[in-house]
Amino acid sequence: MKILSAQSFYCVRHGETDWNIQHKAMGSQDIELNDRGILQAHQAALLLNNEPIATIVTSPLRRARQTADKIAQYMDAFVLENPGLSEACWGEKESQPIENGSWINDWMGGYPIPGSEKYTDFVNRIKNTLDHVLDPTLGCAGPILMVSHGFVYSVIQNVLRLPIMDIPNAEPVYLVAPANPTHPWRVYPLRQDGL
Repeated sequence: MKILSAQSFYCVRHGETDWNIQHKAMGSQDIELNDRGILQAHQAALLLNNEPIATIVTSPLRRARQTADKIAQYMDAFVLENPGLSEACWGEKESQPIENGSWINDWMGGYPIPGSEKYTDFVNRIKNTLDHVLDPTLGCAGPILMVSHGFVYSVIQNVLRLPIMDIPNAEPVYLVAPANPTHPWRVYPLRQDGL
C-alpha cells in the first residue's frame, strides 16, 4: 500500500450535529451541523489559518462539507469533494441510538447489518481514497486537509498504525509521514493551547 510512504497531511472531523448530542448513529445520513458545530468549524478554521494547506478534500456529506467550507473561508485553499471520505453506511442502525456500541464491534467482526456497507469494504474504500488523495502525482496540491468523520479517522489511525483514540468534533490534527518508511507516523493535535 502506498500510504505508508505518502506525504504528511491534516485531518479534521466535522463539527457537532444534533445527532452527536443525541448519540445517534449517523453513518451515511446527510445531517447538517448545529449552531455549536458551526462555531467549532469556525474555531478549527482559526487554528488552521496559518497552516500551509493548499487543498481541502472533504466528504460530500453536509456536516463535513459545511465544516470544510467554513475552514476554506479563512485560507486560499481549493475544496474538493471525495465520496471515498464519507462515513460508513450502517444500514438499519442509522438514526438509532448508539447505546454501548457493541453492534459496531460486531459489524467490525463481520456480523452483517441489513443494508450496511461491509466493514472490510469500508476499510478498503478508505485505504484506496488515502492512496489516491495523498499521491502527489494525481494532482492534489499539498499540503492537504481532509475533512471527514469519526469512524473514517479510526480507520486512518489503524492504517497508519497510530494509537486508536477518538477525535473530537472539529479538532484538527496533523499527521506526519515518516522520513523513512520503516519509521512510525506521528500525530499532533492542533489546539488553542498549543498542545
